Amino acid sequence: MRRDRLSVAAVRADTTEGVAHKRSLLTTGLAARPYPALLAKQFQREARERMAVDIPVLPPSVDAPPVGTAQWTIALSLTEATTERSAPGEPFTLRAGGRLALHRMGQGDVVFARSREATSVNSLTTEQWAADEGAAVRDGLDQALQRLAAALMDELLGQRHAGAPERRVAAFADRPTLAAVGGL
Repeated sequence: MRRDRLSVAAVRADTTEGVAHKRSLLTTGLAARPYPALLAKQFQREARERMAVDIPVLPPSVDAPPVGTAQWTIALSLTEATTERSAPGEPFTLRAGGRLALHRMGQGDVVFARSREATSVNSLTTEQWAADEGAAVRDGLDQALQRLAAALMDELLGQRHAGAPERRVAAFADRPTLAAVGGL
């Protein structure tokens, strides 16, 4: 059984108290919703809308698909939640990082994997993020997750998502062809 480690961090250029407060906001926001499962659902929605297929996505607690399952299985994990571009007292965005791994024919072997990051649309101050019991944090994490799912789908399809940042966190293995992905 895989135990993903979700990194929760705050800006590196803030005061110790500021970092602790931002980390607390993120931790509380993450606890409010099942974000790893929401990432999988958003990714499945992207697959239905863009490829007209239902993609089996492994639960975050499973390392590899059981033998004899679907021809292709995708494992998604939420790997990071942090703040971005934040000096003390300045507006900042929330960033989510995730990893996609494509498994072939129930064998468990990873044939394709990518990690990406995406940010929230809004850039707010700490006070604005914390207002209304952190509602903006939850909304920002939702936005970042939607953008992350789209960016991971783009990686799978070999495309560039307009709302995703340019940088790639990691890349390895060969990219499957669209024909291979179509066999999902």
